[in-house]
Amino acid sequence: SAGWRVPQSLVGHTGLVTALAVGPDGTVYTSSSDGKVRAWSGTDGACLRILPSPPFIALSLVVGGPNGTVYGSSVSGEIGVW
Repeated sequence: SAGWRVPQSLVGHTGLVTALAVGPDGTVYTSSSDGKVRAWSGTDGACLRILPSPPFIALSLVVGGPNGTVYGSSVSGEIGVW
């Protein structure tokens, strides 16, 4: 549709993407039903790293704090901090 585009694809998750957040430096963070949280280059879409897997599927992600800490939460109320 007009005004909407996909600038690049982030290829790597094997499940549905459940959350996305963008850090102050442009790093894109995604979580997936595959149980992984990944960090991606906001410039070229390359996977920078896979964060240690939480014991839950993150349904929300937020990047905050002076160090760009990533926070994730689950439907059961668990919180992950990376």
